[in-house]
Amino acid sequence: MRLSFGGDSAYYLSVLGIIRAIEEVNLEIDEIHCTGFSCIPLFFSEYLGSPGKAYPKVRELYREIVKIFKFLKGLVHIDVVNLLLTLYRMQKGIEGTTSQKSLVNFIYKSFPNVDLEKIPRLKIHAFNLKEYKDEILSGNVREALCSTLCFPIQFSPYKDYITGAWVYGVPEGDIIITMKSEDIYKPRNAIDYMILSTLGRTKEIVEIRKQEADFSFEFEVNSLDPSRNSLKIYEAALEKFAENVLKKD
Repeated sequence: MRLSFGGDSAYYLSVLGIIRAIEEVNLEIDEIHCTGFSCIPLFFSEYLGSPGKAYPKVRELYREIVKIFKFLKGLVHIDVVNLLLTLYRMQKGIEGTTSQKSLVNFIYKSFPNVDLEKIPRLKIHAFNLKEYKDEILSGNVREALCSTLCFPIQFSPYKDYITGAWVYGVPEGDIIITMKSEDIYKPRNAIDYMILSTLGRTKEIVEIRKQEADFSFEFEVNSLDPSRNSLKIYEAALEKFAENVLKKD
C-alpha cells in the first residue's frame, strides 16, 4: 500500500504522529511518497528506524527551518505577493529572493550523506522543469532534498527541479495525507486573484488524487511547531485509521 504526503507547508513537519499511529495499528505500508516539507521527518523516520528516534531531530531542525524558509505556511497568496513585489524591485526574476546556497548549506549540514536506495520504502518526489513531469528521485538524499525543498520565488530551480508541492500538491497514493490550518486570507488586488488561480489549480489536482485514492485524510493544525502538533495528530490518526482503514480491511 502506498502512503502519500503533501508538503507545501511546515505543518507537515508533524507527520511523525501519523507514522507512529500507523505502526501501532499494524497497517502495512510498502511505500511512503512525499514532496516538500514532509520529506524531512519521513526521511529521518525511515533512516533511523522509527518516528520516536526521528522526533528529537525534527524538533532541533525546526529552529533552523524557520530561519531559512519564507513559505512556512504554504502557498499563502499574501506572502507570495510580497515576494513578487520584492522580485520586481530587485529585478532578479527566476533567480529567487533568497540565495540557493542557503538551502544547499542547510541540507548538507543537517542530513547524512546516504543513498536513497538504502531506505527503499521512502520515495521523494520533485517536479522536473526540463522534462515537465513529476519524478521520483534517486541517488543521494541530499540532492533529492535540495530538489524537493526548492520552493519557487524564494529559490531558483535546483538543477532544473522545484518542489512538487506547488505543482500537483501531493503524489499519487492509496492513502493520501494532507494538512490544513485555519488561516484565511481575502484577495485585495489583481495579483492576489492571479495567485488564487494558481492555488485553485493545485487544489483541484489534489482533490482528483484524493478521489482516486482508497483513503484520504486531512488533519487540521494550528501551529507550525511540530512539538505542539504531533500528539494531537497522532491521536486523530489513530481514530481515523481505526474507523476507516482497519474497519474496511
